[in-house]
Amino acid sequence: MEFIYEVTEDNNYQTIKQVLKQHFDMSENLILKLKINKRIYLNKGITHVNCPLTCNDVIEIDMDFEEDNSNIAATNISLDIIYEDPYYLVINKPSNIAIHPSPQHYDTSLSNGVKYYFDSTRAKENDTSC
Repeated sequence: MEFIYEVTEDNNYQTIKQVLKQHFDMSENLILKLKINKRIYLNKGITHVNCPLTCNDVIEIDMDFEEDNSNIAATNISLDIIYEDPYYLVINKPSNIAIHPSPQHYDTSLSNGVKYYFDSTRAKENDTSC
């Protein structure tokens, strides 16, 4: 997925970071991940988020990267999936399940179940046997 923003004369943003936060409503955490993965471009070149903007600048954000999730144990947990497409997975979360792994919920969180789901989905997609 890619986000594109072209700076116009009536631009209200001074820096790329302002565009990411205010126009695209991105969190500081996501912006940091984009910076680390070098996925923020200004006029086709990798840039930093505090770069000043001028008219006709084009900002491109490449969201197509994978995060390291090796610290999450995949666990087969029943998921009530309401909607799924290539970008979203909407789950009806039970009230009694933790969202993230923790010392008390190392392998029983929603994240563990989602990792298992994605791992098994990818395995099925890569299965070339007849």
